[in-house]
Amino acid sequence: MDRLDKFLLRELLEIAKQLGIQHKANIKKAELKEAIEQDIASKTETDIAWGTLDVLPDGYGFLRATSVEKEDSKVLSKKATKVYASPSVRKIAREFGVDLGFVKGSAAKGRIVKDDIKAYVKEQLNKPASASNIGFGFNLPESKEIDFAQFGKIEKVELNRVQKISGPFLHKNYL
Repeated sequence: MDRLDKFLLRELLEIAKQLGIQHKANIKKAELKEAIEQDIASKTETDIAWGTLDVLPDGYGFLRATSVEKEDSKVLSKKATKVYASPSVRKIAREFGVDLGFVKGSAAKGRIVKDDIKAYVKEQLNKPASASNIGFGFNLPESKEIDFAQFGKIEKVELNRVQKISGPFLHKNYL
């Protein structure tokens, strides 16, 4: 339970005392937290979860997790305002087309290193593809459908295989 992380050790000791949990004198915070969780889970037959309860108009509801980000993820959910990276890392990010604001740094004080860039790109490429990004692992901006008939007479020509494959890549590099 992430919610128990917010308590100090002395507060957890008080909670354990109220629940009647026996523990050793020099217990660690993690062990005490686990004992409290097990005690609560054994007394109730339901699962305990923390988050935000969203109730729909028809009466059904669902519990939304409070933290959306995975801890092992190299991708931030919101763009960082300050980015700490060396010039060589910034060069690699430019080459890969990576916005450093979304990369999670693993070095001291959140500094982004080359391995973070590589892990970010690998994670982005392994994401499931959607129809909007044509399966290339990068989100392209939505384009407006242009009616070229307003400029004059048009002729529709079927693209060959190479043109179909290279077209989205050329467009992505143009952007």
